[in-house]
Amino acid sequence: MSSFEQGMLALMEPQPQPQPQPPSEDEIFFRSLLPAMRRLSSPSRAMVRYEVYQIVSRVDMAALHVREVREVRENDSE
Repeated sequence: MSSFEQGMLALMEPQPQPQPQPPSEDEIFFRSLLPAMRRLSSPSRAMVRYEVYQIVSRVDMAALHVREVREVRENDSE
């Protein structure tokens, strides 16, 4: 059997399926909100999503600012 044929046979063999990762704490938290979200009207769900986005953006920007300040201080102390 040629190496090409061996390669084709290898490709046809079932591959082991990767094990799913357990959900993270964040995923569990956001999934816990789904029942309440589903009870809301569409405009209310949009408002909740927007406000959550604003919170995450605000915290992300604050963390970025802290990193930038830390880098400036480290560069100044060198």
